[in-house]
Amino acid sequence: MWINAWSLSVKKDFNIDKKTSFYAEAGVANITRFAFSINDKVIYEDAHYASLLYGFGFQYWLSDKWRLSANGTFLPKSTNHNQPSISQASVGFEYHLQQVDDKTANEYANNDYFFPKNIFQVSYGTSAIGFGVNRFFGMSLKVGNFESFGIPVFWLGEVKANHAFSLIYQRLIYRSERIFSLDWGASVTYFQSPINNGNVFAFSVFPVLRFYLLRRDGFDFYTNYSLIGPTFLTKSDINNTKTGPKITFQDTMGFGIFFGKDRKYNAELRIMHYSKGNIFTRNDGIAIPIQFTLGKTF
Repeated sequence: MWINAWSLSVKKDFNIDKKTSFYAEAGVANITRFAFSINDKVIYEDAHYASLLYGFGFQYWLSDKWRLSANGTFLPKSTNHNQPSISQASVGFEYHLQQVDDKTANEYANNDYFFPKNIFQVSYGTSAIGFGVNRFFGMSLKVGNFESFGIPVFWLGEVKANHAFSLIYQRLIYRSERIFSLDWGASVTYFQSPINNGNVFAFSVFPVLRFYLLRRDGFDFYTNYSLIGPTFLTKSDINNTKTGPKITFQDTMGFGIFFGKDRKYNAELRIMHYSKGNIFTRNDGIAIPIQFTLGKTF
């Protein structure tokens, strides 16, 4: 049974002492439930409705940046949609980015570590080489007796594009001293759907999280992750598959390097996915094959 909840809420903090705080939360949630059948008999129907949301949590400050957090969220039952109540509890750690003073920010901006201010990229991918990378990072790769081999950090999609071509622009918003940067970007992607080679265009804006894993004299090696990039598709329900309305979201993940004099050039491998994030019951998703990317920084 697939159930998904997106929520918008407000929180109020209450300090217990210098290191411990409590919060209360209230808001509204978008609930999506996907139907399932047994022997062609529908057991639970699709459902899509709005619900109230309540929550609470505790935080213990381990340091200025690290906190231990315990959270609980509750959504009441819906008799009209035959949906029981939903509750979730979690325990984990939070890392809080700290705003630096102007002097420190200026030192970061003028140190020797490379962070591109602007990047323009051209990407191409083809299904001829398969979707093994997409399946691996979606933990759905078949290897021997394993039906779900891989790492569950990305998504696949029922519709698998034949070819894909992208033009991408990214601009730096924020950088740390050495490891992390945040960019915003815009892209136009053309891809062919697998049935009758139907032509689809995707127009997207998106954030990019980039982490520099290795810095050397001749290159900088990084990984990046982009998610929930608002996108407009020129077609809906592609190949008669429930991919949903034309408004969707783009997600990408990749590895790459900056190289050459002054790091003027860029090469990257990336995978891409389009879906509605289960906001709607039509959310089968679109998988773009691994793309080979060349770029120019400026």
